[in-house]
Amino acid sequence: MRMPMTPPDRIYMELANFTSNKERFSSKKSSEKKKKIKTPNEEVVVDMIKNLRIENSKGEKEVEIEIGSAVSTI
Repeated sequence: MRMPMTPPDRIYMELANFTSNKERFSSKKSSEKKKKIKTPNEEVVVDMIKNLRIENSKGEKEVEIEIGSAVSTI
């Protein structure tokens, strides 16, 4: 027993319904929330930069010491 073929018009109608339902159920608000980036306060940014500068200045001294000791051993 063969199943009757679905007419092409009905197939396209179902596809159109599928896409419209998909758009309706996928809320744009949730995608907008994901795109929204929170910027930190100015004080937080200043503290981060200060800490970064302190870490970088310590790191440079340690690298110079390591390079100096490596050069002296060679």
